Amino acid sequence: MAYGKKTGGRNFKPGQSGNPSGQKNMGMANARKISVLVFSEIVTKYMNLTLEQVNDHFKDPQTPALDLIVLKILYEGIKKGDQIRLGFLLERTIGKVKDVIDHTSSDKSMSPGTKVDISSLTKDELKVMMKVFSSEIKNKSDV
Repeated sequence: MAYGKKTGGRNFKPGQSGNPSGQKNMGMANARKISVLVFSEIVTKYMNLTLEQVNDHFKDPQTPALDLIVLKILYEGIKKGDQIRLGFLLERTIGKVKDVIDHTSSDKSMSPGTKVDISSLTKDELKVMMKVFSSEIKNKSDV
């Protein structure tokens, strides 16, 4: 490689930034936030259109590429009744719905925080329980 070719003819000194007083790098986290916002705005823009209006935008040569991607997903989702495609768009605009799992038993005997009475267990049963608990603790500490 010729001298100065890599930097376009400007040879930087070792340790000197190629952008000493220029704009700061916004970082990937901020870029993702912006792209999520942009994507969300595009999806929201097209969500209230009819299938015919979506098709008209899809055929318009002036429609930006990202809009075309969203329109294609939306069009196929509506036309085929594809809940996966529509769910993809909805999750990225309004967020994913939280799954709530009930861990209680039907008689409420094994609900979180319930105390278990071990006074009726025999010594042999207690020894077995202690072995199980100690092996579980050992396995967790090995991780």
